[in-house]
Amino acid sequence: MTHAMPIDFDEDVWQVPADWPVARGRACGPVTPLDPELAARWAAYCSESAAWLAAQVDERHSEIRQACDAAGDTALGASGLAALESPASATPLGAAVLVQVLAKGHSSSNSDAAVASSWVHTYGPVFAAEATVLLADSSWTRHPETEVYGPYPRRPDDISGSMYTPILYRMRLHLSMLPEDTYRAVVARLGELRGPDAHPVARIATSILAPTEQQWVDADIRDATRPARPINNAYQLLLMSITTREQLDELVEKAGRPTWGRALSEGVARLGADAATLLDQLIRDARHGWDRGFADMLAHLPSDEAFSFLLSHVNPPSISAQILTAMALYPRRAMRVLAGQEQPATVVRELRDRYARTRPELAAEFGIPVPPRAWANLDTLPEPLRTPLHEQRVTRVARARPAVGSTFEHRPVSLDWLPGEQARWAAHHDQRRSVSRVGSADAADFLLTFGPKVGDIDPTILMPFTGTQVTTLMIGWLNGKKHRLTALRWFDRHIVTAAPDLIAAILDVPGKSRTAADKAVRTLADRHRDTLLATAMVLAPDAFGTVTTIADSWTPPKDIPAPPDWLLLAGLPPIVLRDSGLAVPDAAVHTLVTMLAVVESHGKHPSIAQLAALTEPDSLRDFAWGLFEAWMFSGMADGGIWVMRALALFGDDETAWRLEPIIRSWYYSAGSPAEAALRVLVAIDSDASLTVLRRISQQAKAKAFKKHASVAVRQIADARGFTDEQFADRLVPDFGLGETGSLVIDYGTRAFLVRIDQRLSPLVFDAVPDSHGGWSAAGTRKVLPRPTAKDDQDKAVSAYQAHTAFKEILKSTAATQTKRLELAMLSGRRWSGAEQQRLFIDHPVLQHLARSLVWVVFDESGAVTGSFRIAEDGSRADIDDEAMELADDALVGIAHPVHLGESVAEWAGLFADYEILAPFPQLDRLWWTADSPGFDDVLDRLTDRSVRTGTVLALKRLGWQWEGDGGNVVTRLWRLLADRVHAEVTVEPGLWLGRFHEDEKQTITRATVHGATLRELDPIVASELIRELGILS
Repeated sequence: MTHAMPIDFDEDVWQVPADWPVARGRACGPVTPLDPELAARWAAYCSESAAWLAAQVDERHSEIRQACDAAGDTALGASGLAALESPASATPLGAAVLVQVLAKGHSSSNSDAAVASSWVHTYGPVFAAEATVLLADSSWTRHPETEVYGPYPRRPDDISGSMYTPILYRMRLHLSMLPEDTYRAVVARLGELRGPDAHPVARIATSILAPTEQQWVDADIRDATRPARPINNAYQLLLMSITTREQLDELVEKAGRPTWGRALSEGVARLGADAATLLDQLIRDARHGWDRGFADMLAHLPSDEAFSFLLSHVNPPSISAQILTAMALYPRRAMRVLAGQEQPATVVRELRDRYARTRPELAAEFGIPVPPRAWANLDTLPEPLRTPLHEQRVTRVARARPAVGSTFEHRPVSLDWLPGEQARWAAHHDQRRSVSRVGSADAADFLLTFGPKVGDIDPTILMPFTGTQVTTLMIGWLNGKKHRLTALRWFDRHIVTAAPDLIAAILDVPGKSRTAADKAVRTLADRHRDTLLATAMVLAPDAFGTVTTIADSWTPPKDIPAPPDWLLLAGLPPIVLRDSGLAVPDAAVHTLVTMLAVVESHGKHPSIAQLAALTEPDSLRDFAWGLFEAWMFSGMADGGIWVMRALALFGDDETAWRLEPIIRSWYYSAGSPAEAALRVLVAIDSDASLTVLRRISQQAKAKAFKKHASVAVRQIADARGFTDEQFADRLVPDFGLGETGSLVIDYGTRAFLVRIDQRLSPLVFDAVPDSHGGWSAAGTRKVLPRPTAKDDQDKAVSAYQAHTAFKEILKSTAATQTKRLELAMLSGRRWSGAEQQRLFIDHPVLQHLARSLVWVVFDESGAVTGSFRIAEDGSRADIDDEAMELADDALVGIAHPVHLGESVAEWAGLFADYEILAPFPQLDRLWWTADSPGFDDVLDRLTDRSVRTGTVLALKRLGWQWEGDGGNVVTRLWRLLADRVHAEVTVEPGLWLGRFHEDEKQTITRATVHGATLRELDPIVASELIRELGILS
């Protein structure tokens, strides 16, 4: 980021940044002689370039001769051959031909620049300038008869920019530094080359080489045209030589917006603020990522118009870092323009307020109010926060340590299952099933065989394992990055049995193992300090002080980073102390930010926990989010991902909800920010954050990202003792709907109520105050209206944005929960009566779906004993609409038509009378039982049936797997029905992967069930199988 200018810097003076790739001298002002040292280096480079070019010609002598012989133009060929045989007497045309043959029509920045320097060194600037123009006027083309490539004159209609622009750029640089008399000689020769018969590209080249000749530039702009393919248009290179806004407007109108990076930077350097409109248009047209280069140029221009253009591009935040650059370069202008925004976007308003807190003297000058803050006394804070990190003394731990007591013994590898966990793992069809079959006696052998590979397979399968060997493995994982989360969860689960291993390790002989154990203890002390110290007191009482010192110690890095330029500390939300309501002073905030920046690599500083205990949690949350927003606004600057750790330490439910839409934009990414965001959600560890995490695990597009999220969800589910589905039951968001089932949208001057219907779609009502101090619904609205000028802007804009996010998440929730409940019906999920009450009837979102379904009651044997629906008031009613009492321990499930039998029609009639719409096919679902006609031979009747390929593909969309014949032809589709039972359908001639047409015909050669008969299947599984295969009949 560009460093800020002093406050008395003249913000209306255009100074070309030193690092811009533009020619100095005549190109951008008067000639400045090179200092002797630089002039000597420049001369040496030119001499080396000449030697390099001569060597290239010698090395490829025969190749050059062949190309010159085949030249489509006698003059070109002859000049090239003459230059080949006698370089000292070469003409500019001959020199150009040699380079044309050597390059074969392809430009190379380094070698082409060396060509220009070589010509100047060998032949002088007049010769070199002419050769450059003649090179631009030729092309490398294949002879139509011999098909041999060679140099040709440029076609009259060819105005492409294929003119060896690196040579042109370097030659322009050489000419810009010439003495005036020499330069005038070059200009005179270039003027002769601009005769009436000169090619337009040759004339353009002269205008670029001699930007002082504005009459040439004007003439070329008058002749400019826009070709059929405007990209790579040579006329756009004239941008390098224009000096007025009028020239720019005419050039863009005739030749189109420039696509040449170097030409654009040269043009902007010459025009200054007059280029602002062009850059704004280029940003609007640019593809993602390209806009940043244009925005960086715009940020350096000294005009209100330029900064206003930048602010108009603040969303999306791809160029926000350039806005910070402009604010640092022109602080007074930035404050003035921000103050003048009449109805700024929310992000611009927040930027203005933060900047005002950072520069209160400028804010006062332009009438921006800055709310005063009452600061706490630095002495009231923990000592480490009062002292800058680089001044803090490091706590040293004695190298010699007491030995561990005789009561310690290495523990063998064994398995320690949570209640019901082994049975749950046995029901899976992945590595968890294999682990569930491992006995404690075989655990060591399993770990020895798979331990080194388990990190690449699925690290969570080690969660039940315990023992000294496993503790050692987890210490390594905890100190790394890849499996740190797994290790933390493992230690959370096994800390009581693992603590002796940790204490023994830190009391071992000095070495890498002890260092790793020290680091692990420091990390775990934040979560399990009491357990570790209690274990130390038992195993090694003499070492209690040593263990305490290690647990509480913190070793800073050798190089302590300063807060980055993009972080305006004074503009961050204040951290407020609980007792006094005073704000933590800037000096302590500076130290805290430094601690956070190194927390990943050097562990959590103890003072962070002390500060959290002293401050308002909401203020810490807002401070962390402010850090995150500043990093996002910087364009996610390198080295700033540490701000995610602040979210993990101080975030809450609101952080999780605000983070979700941002993570959604990273769905196609599995990079560091995306993975760090998952760690934030896991660290927050609330139902809200885990709901977001589960939704991400289901919807992410990037496979690696989706896997990381799924692993995190599984770990947390295992730790809480739930199956994946039981966990999902508890993670459905309630959106703050509460007992009333309503959300209040407050615009300040008016309010609205939002409710949801049985399909989980939002309903908007005008809100009027009621007699109890709340709100009542009045007239309905199709959608929530946008805020107007009469509304409270802060409240209204924030509320409208929150509602927009709510609608998006609600839509996703509706789709996810509908699918999940249908799967629950098909898989035979069971809930207790108490669980149904808590998870469905009392839930402000799921109650709408639950009331749209028929439920059944089961006895202990699994037989259906009754059916009911959930009424509007939350009570249960049977098919006669009579109230039905249900015990808390009763087993209930979502009814499948097979459960209801003949009562399906009666329930369907009742739902029709009440206009209840099920979220998925239930009462109108096609179903079969063993008593249905043709049940036994339903699969046989499919054999030899001819069906469309598109119909067969429909099975794939229903979850069937397919299998090829060893090549690219799919002939077999199958679906797992139960353990070691699957259905199979084979077809001929088969589906050619990537080449099938949906209207082609396939013949079913077999449809069968392996491992059981149709009658032996679960009745619902059999019914659903027939239903799915019904599309083939």
